[in-house]
Amino acid sequence: MTVIGERTSSQGKHQVLDRPVVHVLHDRCAGCQECIVRCPTEALSLDPDNWIAKANQDLCVGCRQCQRTCPFSAIVIEGPMMTTQGLVPSDLFPEELLESTHEVRQGFATLEEAQIEAARCISCPDPTCVRGCPTHNNIPEFIKAIVDGDLQHGREILSLTSCMPGACSRVCDWQTQCEGSCTWSLAGGRGVAVGRLERFIADNTEPVPVVPAADAGVSVAVVGAGPAGLGAAYELAKSGAKVTVFEADEEAGGVMRWGIPAYVLPNSAWHPTVDALSAAGVEFRYSTKIETETWRSLYADFDGVVISAGATAPIVPRIPGVELAGVVDASHFLDQGKAQLLGTPHGIELAGKKVLVLGAGNTAMDVARTVLRLGGTSICIDWMDERFSRARKDEIAEARHEGVQVDFCRTVTRLVGDENAKVRSAVICETSQSDALSVPKLDEAKTYSVDVDMVVLAMGYRIDPGWTKVSGDVKFGSLPTFTGVPDRRWLASGVYAGSPKLAQLASDRERVRLDSAFQVADRVWSVGDARIGPSTVVTAMAQGMSAARGVISQLANKAPVSPENPAYIEAPAMQSAVLVYESNGGNTKAAAEAIAVELRRHGYATQVVSTKMARSNDIMGADLVVFGAWVEGLVVAKVHPAKNAMRFIDSLPPLHGKTVASFVTFAVSYRGAKDELALAFVNKGASIVASAGISSKDILEGSKAFARTVARSLVTA
Repeated sequence: MTVIGERTSSQGKHQVLDRPVVHVLHDRCAGCQECIVRCPTEALSLDPDNWIAKANQDLCVGCRQCQRTCPFSAIVIEGPMMTTQGLVPSDLFPEELLESTHEVRQGFATLEEAQIEAARCISCPDPTCVRGCPTHNNIPEFIKAIVDGDLQHGREILSLTSCMPGACSRVCDWQTQCEGSCTWSLAGGRGVAVGRLERFIADNTEPVPVVPAADAGVSVAVVGAGPAGLGAAYELAKSGAKVTVFEADEEAGGVMRWGIPAYVLPNSAWHPTVDALSAAGVEFRYSTKIETETWRSLYADFDGVVISAGATAPIVPRIPGVELAGVVDASHFLDQGKAQLLGTPHGIELAGKKVLVLGAGNTAMDVARTVLRLGGTSICIDWMDERFSRARKDEIAEARHEGVQVDFCRTVTRLVGDENAKVRSAVICETSQSDALSVPKLDEAKTYSVDVDMVVLAMGYRIDPGWTKVSGDVKFGSLPTFTGVPDRRWLASGVYAGSPKLAQLASDRERVRLDSAFQVADRVWSVGDARIGPSTVVTAMAQGMSAARGVISQLANKAPVSPENPAYIEAPAMQSAVLVYESNGGNTKAAAEAIAVELRRHGYATQVVSTKMARSNDIMGADLVVFGAWVEGLVVAKVHPAKNAMRFIDSLPPLHGKTVASFVTFAVSYRGAKDELALAFVNKGASIVASAGISSKDILEGSKAFARTVARSLVTA
């Protein structure tokens, strides 16, 4: 270590170091070795004599993973991060915007440039970037492929988790996903440019062919050919399912085709996925809108249906004049604008025209920048304070750089038309907002009017309400509130310690992705906008791929459906069982383990996991779920299953038809607790085959007897 100077702050003078220094606080270190297993450079090891961590200062690079994740705050890192400056291509704005489709965000021009940036990755043992990625791309491995110069291998790695790396690498919000979760970002520096490295691979390699596995014996209808539908079709085709994609438009792509401008996302970045799916045998039926009668036909003719319809119903403000001519929604405008710029005119004439865009999100920025390329001028307004806006800062900066006027704390209160009922002006009122959670307030004393030739509604979208009529009981476009216990693996991750906000975003995406594997109705799955409302390209794609895995898990190689009675002809033989327990003193855990041993004797492959570590996909992938909880409360009053057990069940997605057996362990009496636990699963849509109370005085024999009861009930079924 060398001291290279001093700096002065409000706390006084501090030494400036030329490299990082590790301080292990001996009075706090418990020798748990959490820091040792996470250190990417092996700078930490265990002092066996004192059973505390020790550091090799020469190997430390200052990534601070150890400091972030030490459960006892026993490590402090001083000094700089030992990472190179790297290389990130700058945006390249066209000299002439008019009619330009030139990509503004640039990728790496050469392999050498990409390798300079890739060399900054230190291949963390806890790759927080992977947790931040909605699809869990193996980021360290594909970056290593760039360092090694083997780009096609990098493409093969990406193909395991993503079917559209060219699209995702361009439109992902890297700063709230992979790059924001990079260990360098969490330490306060610049994260590795993961998005541009992924783009370099995608742009300089051939797509990996979609090679179907052995025939899965299942036919699946996918409704919608946007990012979610393509993700589902991709994973289904790889798994050997027969896939038919129904699309209301005349082409695939969804929002990628009509809703994202070519200067952000060229069609060449995602269309190879459609070509690869067609080559693998996926059938695309275009210009086919699903109505009530065609829905019934789908349900009868296919073993499963994945609904991936996009959010296409625009949010329309309730203001006078919104019905005037010249007031259009963003999807309509972007579709026509993109077609115009790509040489297939739709008659948009904006030369010298002023366009008011309502909203300041990513779609609004796309609209406003397209207006400039069509020869007009544009103003974007949003009633939120810019400090609290959810819009991407880089999108707003790019729009302003090109000449878009972006005004926050503004809202339209009235649109005024001319004698031909065409919009000619907008009355705008200023607003104020004190914090991110409060609703902006109108300041009616600050009102003004602007002349406009067109108004574009870019305030967001909802799932088409017509879907409710088509599909009956299936609920769309609502994200359930999470009430369960957070996954301990996420809580222990370095990304949680570094940025709880980013970690919560990642955890929420992960929960919805895993839950997408579960049916929302009998043999029906929903993903993307149809499941949670408007979502990003990468999130929708990840959900589609997850739903496909759920389809295969639930339906593959099982008896076909009958058109007269859409249910399986016979119950499939059970093969796997997961035993989930909520334990306090250890009796419930012991019972679960004993049940697992007995079920193995009956031919089951068993897994035992606590509610603290269980994930929804553990349950999704099992043929049988056995759930155990302990009884709490006073027998003289009333006893119930443990509260944490009930919270866990409440956090699960719908379990349509999932086979479940449940039990409670008790010391004196279980009274109604056994039935209460079983009822909780029934309310989730599960099929309860057995429930029992097991006395703590006879855990072993009681558990064996319950396991035999469960096995017999399934054989009988």
